[in-house]
Amino acid sequence: MRKRYTFEDYLKKQEAKDPSFKTKYKHELRLTEIALEIARAREQKGLSQAALAKKIHTTQQVISDIERLKYPNMTLNTLLKITSALHIHIRL
Repeated sequence: MRKRYTFEDYLKKQEAKDPSFKTKYKHELRLTEIALEIARAREQKGLSQAALAKKIHTTQQVISDIERLKYPNMTLNTLLKITSALHIHIRL
């Protein structure tokens, strides 16, 4: 019988190839968690992306890109504006 190849196996293999992989993976995982926290909070508050964008003086596309991890240059200032507008705290 063939051994199952799990995601954990994949992570271990990648880390063996590149010792910094684990750090990079954790960084990307945290960015994903933050994007999900923003999207959840926005939806719980009943705000559309456009409404949140208006509150922080940006565009709906920026909010969409942040929530989809397509906004590589998000600044701490932008994150603070979003968390303030949503009345949430995100632990960095």
